[in-house]
Amino acid sequence: MERELLQDFIVLYQALSFSEAAEQLNLTQSALSKRIKTLEREVGGPLFLRTTRKIEPSELGSQFLPYARKILTAYQGADTFLQKYHKVQEQKITLATIRNPQYFGIDRIFLQFQKDHPQLQLNLLEEDPSELYHLFQAGKANLFCTGRLSQSKASRGDYEFLAAGRGYLTAILSIEDPFAAKNVLSTKDLLQRKLLLPSPNLFFREEILSQFLPDNAAPNIVYEGGALSSIALLQSGLKGIAIQPVEMTENLPENLCTCRVFPDLHYDYGLGYRDISDLTAGEKKFVKYFQRHFALQENDALEAEQPMYRP
Repeated sequence: MERELLQDFIVLYQALSFSEAAEQLNLTQSALSKRIKTLEREVGGPLFLRTTRKIEPSELGSQFLPYARKILTAYQGADTFLQKYHKVQEQKITLATIRNPQYFGIDRIFLQFQKDHPQLQLNLLEEDPSELYHLFQAGKANLFCTGRLSQSKASRGDYEFLAAGRGYLTAILSIEDPFAAKNVLSTKDLLQRKLLLPSPNLFFREEILSQFLPDNAAPNIVYEGGALSSIALLQSGLKGIAIQPVEMTENLPENLCTCRVFPDLHYDYGLGYRDISDLTAGEKKFVKYFQRHFALQENDALEAEQPMYRP
């Protein structure tokens, strides 16, 4: 039952004059008459008794009036609710983020944004790297933290990318390992040791194998998982070399050290997001804030020895 028809009925019921009601509703008398007849067909009987000189409510019209008012009030209440709801939704920001974002410094991005925009609600979904893109694809988050190789394109086709920092992979090994005296470990060196590699769900996992190891090589991979677990295994005496992001090596145990590997494999980490026109007002503010305060510029040093991001 259209609200406009209910509004027409209520106004005519109060005015009891087609000409006066039509003027209030900014309609012609014939248009108002047609609309009232449409409503009468819906309710199954006449709402007004018409004569050549006047109209008056019918019994059905008098009894239907309070229900018409309740329905119209419900419509208005629904409008108010939806306006408030969508206003709140426009201020919400859902960001899918990697686990342990503090190791990459991007946790400070979240905190600084929330401090500068207290009226916006930032919700974080922490997941494994492989799941972040799936959350994005499923529409559960329009923004997500992700990574890419530094030489890859800035866009994947279905999302844009803003880099916030740049790092590289490094080798972690025991200080008693003969290779610990080297400044740089080669592919040949790596093939002589048991290897502890990042989890297959990490975005640069396959690039490690393709970049560090020849096609005909048979690396001795004994563990695939997180950096903290790799470090714990090496600390406990497992003889091998772990390849992990340099950010994860800031507080190594005293019996472990790091070495650079060759060839270098740099990576960027930052923000992936949908086309700007598909974002809510709050999400657009976050992207612009990120771009203004944290995103690396294209002319920044691509061969950085350390992560570029330092809040």
